[in-house]
Amino acid sequence: MKAHAFTLEPSSFHLDHFQIGLGTIMFLRHIAIVTLCAAVATGATNNAAKECWSRVSATLKPIFSSDALDLCTKDLAVAAPSWWSAFSDDFKQLFNASSSFFTTGKFTTPALNAWNNSKVCQQWYVGVEDAIKKVDPPCSIAVTNATQVVTSKWNASISEFMQALDQWAAEVSQPNGVTTKAPSTTANAPSLTSSAPVTSSAPVTSSAPVATTAAPLQTPTHVDAKVIESIPSTDQFDHDYVKRRPMIGRLDTTSDMSEHEVNTERLVTKNSSMRHVEGGWPKDVDSAEQNDVQRFRKKVEKDDEYKQAVKFLGPVAERGLKQNNTINIYQDYFAHMGEPATTEQPSAKGLAVFRDPESVRRTVSKIDWHPESPQRMAACYCILNFQDPKFVNSRMPSNSYIWDVMNPNTPEVVLKPLSPLCCLRYNPKSVDQLVGGSYNGLISFFDIRKSGSSPVETSMIEHSHHDPVYDVFWISSKTGNQCCSVSTDGSMLWWDIRHLAQPTHRILLSDKDGQVLGGSSMEYNTEAGPTKYLVGTEQGVVLSVNLRNIKQNNGIVVYDTGAGKHHGPIYTIQRNPSHNKFFMTIGDWTARVWCEDLKTPIMSTTYHESYVTSGCWSPTRAGVFFVTRMDGVVDVWDFFYRQNVAAYSHKVGDVPLSAISVQGNSQSGGKLVAVGDSNGMISLLEVSDGLAIPQSNEKAAINGMFERETKREKNLEAREKEQKRKKATMDEGKVDELPSTKDEKMEELLRTVDANFLNMIKEAEDTENKNMEHKTDSMKSGDEDN
Repeated sequence: MKAHAFTLEPSSFHLDHFQIGLGTIMFLRHIAIVTLCAAVATGATNNAAKECWSRVSATLKPIFSSDALDLCTKDLAVAAPSWWSAFSDDFKQLFNASSSFFTTGKFTTPALNAWNNSKVCQQWYVGVEDAIKKVDPPCSIAVTNATQVVTSKWNASISEFMQALDQWAAEVSQPNGVTTKAPSTTANAPSLTSSAPVTSSAPVTSSAPVATTAAPLQTPTHVDAKVIESIPSTDQFDHDYVKRRPMIGRLDTTSDMSEHEVNTERLVTKNSSMRHVEGGWPKDVDSAEQNDVQRFRKKVEKDDEYKQAVKFLGPVAERGLKQNNTINIYQDYFAHMGEPATTEQPSAKGLAVFRDPESVRRTVSKIDWHPESPQRMAACYCILNFQDPKFVNSRMPSNSYIWDVMNPNTPEVVLKPLSPLCCLRYNPKSVDQLVGGSYNGLISFFDIRKSGSSPVETSMIEHSHHDPVYDVFWISSKTGNQCCSVSTDGSMLWWDIRHLAQPTHRILLSDKDGQVLGGSSMEYNTEAGPTKYLVGTEQGVVLSVNLRNIKQNNGIVVYDTGAGKHHGPIYTIQRNPSHNKFFMTIGDWTARVWCEDLKTPIMSTTYHESYVTSGCWSPTRAGVFFVTRMDGVVDVWDFFYRQNVAAYSHKVGDVPLSAISVQGNSQSGGKLVAVGDSNGMISLLEVSDGLAIPQSNEKAAINGMFERETKREKNLEAREKEQKRKKATMDEGKVDELPSTKDEKMEELLRTVDANFLNMIKEAEDTENKNMEHKTDSMKSGDEDN
């Protein structure tokens, strides 16, 4: 049987290791009984010994039978007290003597004598033999043999053990005389070692202990307490005491996490095209050189194949020419019928979105369509808010763009002025030229045929505007090189693009009291007069400038400054394309229609819930105009349909809208609407045919409505003047001197005016009916001829 080691410590019991050999399984349980008795001897109480045995029995229960364990428990209850009285004194003497080993490294003579004279071993094996006889008689022979072997070899084992301890103490001693602590394999207190034969019939022949287990017994040295140093309390250093500031620390046991976002690279697409003007030429022939072309043509004409081709194609071309001369392929058979009345509900749909390529979000300040092509439009971008935070974070980009409607991904032309453009206009006589007004007051001239992106000419800053240029127009001239600009600095300047060093003419915008008015918008239309200008101011007042009356207050006429004016800046002012005498202004929460003959508006829309920002007339329909709002909605008003509510409202986005422009002229177009917002995005809308195609007799009806409203306003104005004159007369105390017939004459005058007004309406209706009858008769006569 291999060794079974049990370590015994005071008040504790540990089963460190055990291995079981063949034929010795019953011997192990008796060793456990003796071991418990040893636990009592080492200082544990009787109850502690019982508790230790209960733990050991629980450990051994899966191996041994429960009946044997119960018998061992009963024997322990009887044997433990008697064994305690027998060898407790010997054990105590042995423990006290062996404590000197920790100071000298050797067992003293009293300790060795106590160990040799101890009858502990005899008592152990007597108890083992008695217990085995009681519990398991068949194992008594094996126990007797084990007892004899242990008794005979005990003294020799103890001597060899002490020699080993002396040798170990010599090896671990340090040169300075300090000995190291004994390892845990050497007993600080006596260790109880049980040995058994390898088999039940073969005794152990080794002279050394089979196995030794050690449990250190810490024996503290008693030292009296004494005071080493004492410092009494004092307030001498109180002023040097600095209270430590509380510090807040944070501990986080969670693992560090990192968040990553991955996005695939955006594919940027660009449309490119090639324009082929003339037929293909050989590589060595330059089509731009007339001499090369003539030389090549003469060479080809001498070729025999060319002559044969001309002879073959001549009759074919001749036949086609004769057909063209016989039939008018451009004849319009239904010109006299007019446009059919439409019942379609007004609507609009989005076609494309043009985004500002710059990372900084800029406002679309102006949009201008190409005068001849419905596929191109120019747009300028600028941040008009004073001290906008975007100026602090980064420098504002200055690029403006010319967009192709068919390619919304990339601008066709990039305009790079010195300062961001606030306004931009195409030259109606030379569509490759543009003029723009900058944020710093400069005027820039662009010719995309020459310079491409950079301006050809730029005005000098000392002779330019001192505020942003909010509007610019090309004016009528023989050469088409003159333009006019307006700014909030109160000046209106005329320029010649061939000499932009300084303006050709300057006017200071002011009222009759001399107060300077800042211009925020402008309108110029050659059909209304080459010398007439309309200016909207940031004070909400409308100005009419006529250069023919330049001597009278610089030709400036100030419109209503009372209740009829806007409550904020006028963002847009534009004449009606069909009736130039009437114009529209956009400001505060309303859009108002004016007449040049009156200083008060003749019509006005209802107040919107949101602030209006811009507007424009439809180029094809006289009674339709568009208004943009701060809440991202475009309102379409149709005065031919109704005047109190917008005909259609379209939600473009959630950001404020800033600019709007409709493509086309009086002959065509009117369906494409470009709307810009404050984020630099231009939305291209297509309105329904009902909002673009002129209605039957629409121009006459709109003109009649405007004229009636004008006369009504004139009558109200005359009545107001009369009331003011009458009030002034009464204030002077001359009321009694006035003849009694004065009131009767006034009433007679008003009745006459009302009668004339009604007669005029009746005449207009009669004329309209006669025209309709004439058209009907013409259509009938045409049908009879056919």
